[in-house]
Amino acid sequence: MRHLPNGGANHAPLFIGLPGLQLVIPRGSNKLVRDVKAATRIPVMGHADGVCSVFIDRAAAPAKAAAIAVDSKTNYPAACNAAETLLVHAAALSTVRKLARCRT
Repeated sequence: MRHLPNGGANHAPLFIGLPGLQLVIPRGSNKLVRDVKAATRIPVMGHADGVCSVFIDRAAAPAKAAAIAVDSKTNYPAACNAAETLLVHAAALSTVRKLARCRT
């Protein structure tokens, strides 16, 4: 997971050549998503109206999963794609509970 500076599609050239980049998830307006989609051939996860969920699978790396889950809500909670629901695979529950205790 990498964060890019504010500026939206103006920064698309920054991530076009990043090795291993498989998906871009722009956080912001519908216009930002459209602009980023137009600026790259890398798959872009757009958004629309609806519920935004984060799923932690049993195979997820615990520290990475925690960072993504926290960021998905706290980085910019007013964004239309801020997480509203955290879904956790039953096999990952104990890991999530341990991480939650460490973060409080």
